[in-house]
Amino acid sequence: MAKLETADLELAVAQAEATLAISEAQLEQTKKGSSAQDLAAAEASLIIARAGLDRLLASASKREIEMASPYA
Repeated sequence: MAKLETADLELAVAQAEATLAISEAQLEQTKKGSSAQDLAAAEASLIIARAGLDRLLASASKREIEMASPYA
């Protein structure tokens, strides 16, 4: 059961990190000549992605995060 929960957490973290990376890339691309409205939308997307990752990490226990981390 713990193995399954760890795998679920690992997947959720990977997805949240990928969403964050995509949002960061979109923001950088937008900074290269887009309107203020486009830039604001990209920044909002990045904030939402960071909040999602933060929420996910906050809901997991330290032990779950350590078990799910490929670097542990």
